[in-house]
Amino acid sequence: MSYQEAMQWQNYRDLRGGFNLGLRLESGFGLLAYMVHRALGGKQEMDRFTPHLRKESSGIMDVFKKLGGR
Repeated sequence: MSYQEAMQWQNYRDLRGGFNLGLRLESGFGLLAYMVHRALGGKQEMDRFTPHLRKESSGIMDVFKKLGGR
């Protein structure tokens, strides 16, 4: 793999996240659980529903907040 190709993969991972299917599923189901929780008046944060994701990797919350989420 060339240096340029490695940098392209790094840019892809920075933009789209890691390749771990389990973490991607946890992120999606965690977001769903978080949204239901908030809709029913809950006050917990997203990281409560995604215990295996690191704080800095929860970029999905940035998108949710931009769409008007709490």
